Amino acid sequence: MFLSSRLSVENRQTTVAFPQKSLIRTMADEKFLFWKRVGIVSLLLVMLWAIHFLQYFHLANFDQLGNMPGKVEGLPGILFSPFLHGNTNTAVSMHLLSNSLPILLLFTLLLHTFPRHTIFIWLFIQLVSGSLLWVFGTRGTMHVGISGIVYGLTGFFLSSGLFLKDRTSLLIAALVAVLYGSSVIGFLPKEGVSWQSHLFGFMSGIVAAYFTRQINLPKVEPNDEDELHFFERLERARAQQKAESGNEPAPSTHSN
Repeated sequence: MFLSSRLSVENRQTTVAFPQKSLIRTMADEKFLFWKRVGIVSLLLVMLWAIHFLQYFHLANFDQLGNMPGKVEGLPGILFSPFLHGNTNTAVSMHLLSNSLPILLLFTLLLHTFPRHTIFIWLFIQLVSGSLLWVFGTRGTMHVGISGIVYGLTGFFLSSGLFLKDRTSLLIAALVAVLYGSSVIGFLPKEGVSWQSHLFGFMSGIVAAYFTRQINLPKVEPNDEDELHFFERLERARAQQKAESGNEPAPSTHSN
């Protein structure tokens, strides 16, 4: 009888509900992913500067790989011209230097927000803008530089905010607008500036945003975390950590 009563009382002890294991990445995982993606973009920048120094020290000559509108020999430039830059006669190319920070910021942002479609978005902007430049660009000119892709990513993020209309995309669009809104002056014709590359890049980014408007943000199931933006995953991870800290096991209570 005593044993039965003891068990009955113990069975009424306080129960603690532990949160189920979630697919949401922890903050440590997010930090690792962040620095991993920064590393990927940094490798791209190292490659761009390595190509510049190869030309500066006359170890290689890639001038023939520029995008030359209307010329058959300029077709390879659709693929290779973004990785070449001017001012090869100086140790520090101001052309490449002016593109380095925007690429670091925008490409890292792209890897975070659209990780499953980064390659498609990048290649779409590069190939479409490069092809338009080759077809409609001013004859007798040669275009080099990654600024067309910079303008493409700018157009992509600005347009994604309008197409997706979710809080995260609008926030990113506003951030990009503040940082690079003044870049619209790059659409104005100017001697020595590939304004056509800027214009076609921006247009390609808008089209890429339209094509991906329903790919990255479908209606998300509770555990379908892979389809969330980086910032939404971060917000969920913080909420999960807060919930876990508030659910520490309470001491068992027994009745004597």
